[in-house]
Amino acid sequence: MHKNEQMVEDLQFLGLIYGWHFKWHKPEYTELYFRKGGVGLTVWYSKMTVRTEMTHPRMGNTQMYRKCVGMDMLEALLDNPRLHTNKGYMKRAPINEHHIKIRRYYKFKK
Repeated sequence: MHKNEQMVEDLQFLGLIYGWHFKWHKPEYTELYFRKGGVGLTVWYSKMTVRTEMTHPRMGNTQMYRKCVGMDMLEALLDNPRLHTNKGYMKRAPINEHHIKIRRYYKFKK
């Protein structure tokens, strides 16, 4: 079995253990995509980069990228995709009026 094929099988199995639903594999991009509830998780296994995408309670739709993730960290992210690792960066969707109102509410509430 080819090295990448084994990696794909291992990652699919790992996702299944943590309750994720495997959605697709794009071998040309070395990309696997999983869903669990309202959260998406993409793994680029050639560089071991992981992206989680979810709706943040105050910031709206966000994407967090983690680079050079080891298997231990990947397991931690599969267990808790909101985990902050201090090894990545975040992107978020453009803010719309609804998100501005939510932010104002939380600022006022504090």
